[in-house]
Amino acid sequence: IEDLLFTEHLRRVLDRLEALPMPVVAGIDGSCMGLGVQLAFTADLRIATPGAKFAIPVAKLGLMVDQWTVRRATALLGASTARYMMLSAAVIGADDAHRVGFVNELGTARRVDELAASICSLAPLSLSGSKYGLVNADRGDRLDADGWDPTYRAAFEAAWASDDLVEGRTAFSQRRSPTFRGR
Repeated sequence: IEDLLFTEHLRRVLDRLEALPMPVVAGIDGSCMGLGVQLAFTADLRIATPGAKFAIPVAKLGLMVDQWTVRRATALLGASTARYMMLSAAVIGADDAHRVGFVNELGTARRVDELAASICSLAPLSLSGSKYGLVNADRGDRLDADGWDPTYRAAFEAAWASDDLVEGRTAFSQRRSPTFRGR
């Protein structure tokens, strides 16, 4: 049964998913509503089949979502679409979700696998540092006197000092695919 305790536990689970150091790709097929949309909000990238549908039907159920969900809806769907979905309990299709930028691509489960495999071939330090920066982009309270988030700066410096940078440059000059090791 859903109650405030459930919401608090859910928040911790969603925070952990969002904080994963590697990019998360969500494949969405069919109905993605309520908790499904909240899970999709934690993903870095979303691919949906053309028949996918999205809704935040809280007004039909007499409940509300937490403020994180409202902020994520506004950021990922756009203010107008988030208002439309939350205040009317409207269902939007995959085409509309793609048009507003919530869904990155319309595709199949195979496309999700291809994208995930492609991401896995990229430099791990670059990916984790970039993801941290993207997830925490609006956290001005973490900036030091030079305007850097200390965690982001450490990731930035680690990437620039890494063996992966040497490998990436070498592979580029040799016109081959790099083999990154995350160090």
